[in-house]
Amino acid sequence: MNRKCKLCSAGEMIQPDGKKYSVCNICNATEIHYKPQPHQAQFHKDPHTFKAIFGAYGSGKTTTAVMSIVEHVLAVPHGRTALLAPTMQLLKETSYNELMKFLPEGHIKYETKTKGEEKIVMKNGHEIMLLPSNDADKIRSLNLTGFYLEEASNSKYEVYVELSARLRNEAAVEYEVDEEGKRKVKKSRLLGILCSNPDSGWIRTEILYKSDKVYATINYPRDPFYNPYLSCHLHSSFQNKYLDPDFQTRIGRGKPDWWVKRYIYGSFEYSEGLVYPTFLEHIVEPFSIPANWKRLFGVDFGLRDPTVMLGIAIDPDKGIAYVYDEHYEAEKPVNHHATKMRAMVDKVPAGMIYSQIIADPSGKTRRGTNGKSYFGHYSEYGLWFKEGINNIDAGIMKVFTYFALGKLKIMSNCFNVIREGREYKYSSGALDIEKNRGEKPIDSNNHAMDALRYVIQELPDNPEDLVNEVYFNSTKTAGRKTFNFPKELQEDDTPVTEWYTGF
Repeated sequence: MNRKCKLCSAGEMIQPDGKKYSVCNICNATEIHYKPQPHQAQFHKDPHTFKAIFGAYGSGKTTTAVMSIVEHVLAVPHGRTALLAPTMQLLKETSYNELMKFLPEGHIKYETKTKGEEKIVMKNGHEIMLLPSNDADKIRSLNLTGFYLEEASNSKYEVYVELSARLRNEAAVEYEVDEEGKRKVKKSRLLGILCSNPDSGWIRTEILYKSDKVYATINYPRDPFYNPYLSCHLHSSFQNKYLDPDFQTRIGRGKPDWWVKRYIYGSFEYSEGLVYPTFLEHIVEPFSIPANWKRLFGVDFGLRDPTVMLGIAIDPDKGIAYVYDEHYEAEKPVNHHATKMRAMVDKVPAGMIYSQIIADPSGKTRRGTNGKSYFGHYSEYGLWFKEGINNIDAGIMKVFTYFALGKLKIMSNCFNVIREGREYKYSSGALDIEKNRGEKPIDSNNHAMDALRYVIQELPDNPEDLVNEVYFNSTKTAGRKTFNFPKELQEDDTPVTEWYTGF
């Protein structure tokens, strides 16, 4: 049923077939039919220049992002916006298709669909360009007021960096002159949107962790070098009240828990093949370490990769190991790392450091023209290392067990340990996650995880022995015991309780 036009009161509002707007047949007034839900309204009100929306299936993320672009296009005359996806076909099937449902035809001047150039030119002079995100040359030539990158996780990080640098068209910026005659920004409508399902890779490390604000039900660590102009919005399918009641159960039935958490709950915390699936459950707030707690230190060496040192404190009453401090830097000389390490060690009360610092055993290998090893270099600065056990499978299983028994905790100030732990995973497989078992984790961004392994390998197989201050398996490298499950886990045949129900 058509309605009277609220503007002229004479005409009727007519909705074209397949469109989500109505047009008055007398005065051509246009009304877009969009009523944002609370999670969508929060995204629209967010004042950050760069906004990422990471949502589960059915969460309405594409509609949310597209409506922000529609608002931008209509509000910024003579601007230029780029819509991008990994392929033109994907772009046409997702963002473009949704855009044309809401973008009033009466505001469009013309549309070009020639090979190599597809764009929509609005009557207010705003251009909307359609581009594949793998065409770096075309991106470098742009001067934009806005961009929207669909399926961002399937594009390279360099694409986002280049788009960010192109977001500088002054058509979206209003200036004013201060008392000293200097021009400053009064209002900016520059807008960059990323859209994707939650995933590992650069959208986690460079977007999620480096956001000034994350709108989510889970607290995520913020990189010390965060971007104050960047924000993230995480949406679950449960936030879309227009989905049918059986949607989540229907698509989630039979899927592994990582899939459900990622694609239904919109969580970054449970991706496929995590080495330590319960890692998040063992993050605690920092506290002052009692003077009578023993400390251990673990080191992993790097040059272009980061050099890492972790500080671990042992609660002698509860038998819990706490990772309480970290040094994590790349491309720095030995004297720099040594100074940082010495500072960590020197904070420990006299007599409370157990053993020498436990380090990557490959650091004992002589290198370079001077024939010195990492061990030799650091000894010149008063740091002597002990070779750690570098059996990856046994080390991972031991760390896993300490987590499972609640005997290993990570203080929230150890940002890089937490970042790596959340991303430490096996190679991606199909939905059958069982195929990943027994494989080595991906050898990337695992330097803190390696240092953690070296320390935990020095601790007893049974964490209960920590109460008795038995902090090692054997004093000899040769013949050290292989890892065995503690008795509690050996006898427990009860399956792990699923975190969700109803599937």
